[in-house]
Amino acid sequence: MSCTWHPSKTGIRGDKWIVRHTKCHRKQTLTEITSTVNECLPQTISAKTVRRRLRREGFMRRKIRKQIVISALNRCCVSWCCTRLTWTVQKYWKHVIFSNETDCYGPEQKFMWRCPLEVLQSGCLGGGKQRKLSVMFWGCVTYKGVGNLVPVDGNIDSHKYVTILEISLWPVLSKNFTGKR
Repeated sequence: MSCTWHPSKTGIRGDKWIVRHTKCHRKQTLTEITSTVNECLPQTISAKTVRRRLRREGFMRRKIRKQIVISALNRCCVSWCCTRLTWTVQKYWKHVIFSNETDCYGPEQKFMWRCPLEVLQSGCLGGGKQRKLSVMFWGCVTYKGVGNLVPVDGNIDSHKYVTILEISLWPVLSKNFTGKR
């Protein structure tokens, strides 16, 4: 059995050009990159060759990661937390209640019964504004434990929030903070 060595069709300059083109067009498919490379190189190469050159340089086709965006409100929360890094549990955090409200969303997929030939009929097509199933909850937590989890009907405004605090926060205060400001 003999191994024969074949000279590279692309050469060092061609390999660098493939990598440089891929860095500029990261979302292109392997077929698109190969066709662009074949337009510029004197000898045509296969997609398999392009993939080997890219893998040798550490490139792999991966899913695009979602970017985590910190909202302006969360930036305020982070700065608030940074100013309180020196607080100790015994001196400060034992006397704090954290409360927040959040939405919980249901599944977004919609299903319907239909025959295969009804795909393009107007009654079988999605359209209009699709509403998500959502429920809002309010809750609080203290050093001594969690408070009540309260479901909120509809959207929350200042009047509804004050009502929730009057009904749900006072029991937590009387239970965990008796005789304190």
